[in-house]
Amino acid sequence: MGPKRQIPARPVVADIRAGVTNAQLMKRYRISSNMLEKIFKKLQNANMITASDLDCRMRSVQQGDVHDSVRQGARCYTIMRLPITDLDNLSADCYVKELNEKGLLIVNLSTNVGEKKNFLIPASDLADVQPFSFEAECRWTRARTDTERQAAGFEITRISDEGLQQLRDFVQSATICE
Repeated sequence: MGPKRQIPARPVVADIRAGVTNAQLMKRYRISSNMLEKIFKKLQNANMITASDLDCRMRSVQQGDVHDSVRQGARCYTIMRLPITDLDNLSADCYVKELNEKGLLIVNLSTNVGEKKNFLIPASDLADVQPFSFEAECRWTRARTDTERQAAGFEITRISDEGLQQLRDFVQSATICE
């Protein structure tokens, strides 16, 4: 077996902070998802990055997170901060970070796994969509810490045909998908 391959830390940190996706990092540095997670942990331990720099990148089975291998649909990142209204808690100041026809990742929302919520996505000039609502069930959460925000993954469980079309239009015009 040959020597271990060295991956320089500074370019990886710069890529993370620039918003390069996990898939792009794995391709760029020719590494597996397990190796990428190890790199994240080493960079955190060396205080080169913080948990907020990773912002939803690290997911573990112990936390109940959904792994890419069981993901239903492409991972689509919103290209701007997309507010979302929790119709059961109108004072919640949360937003969507990832979205596709099957589900979404919401940041800054307090919830529990298994909890069903009704959401409203307001009209968007960027995507030229009308407001639409849907019901979704929380599938995983990541607890808030001093350095990172609460995050939760939801599966869309009920949406009207019109709402689904608005969602598709939004995903097509205002997200970047992997």
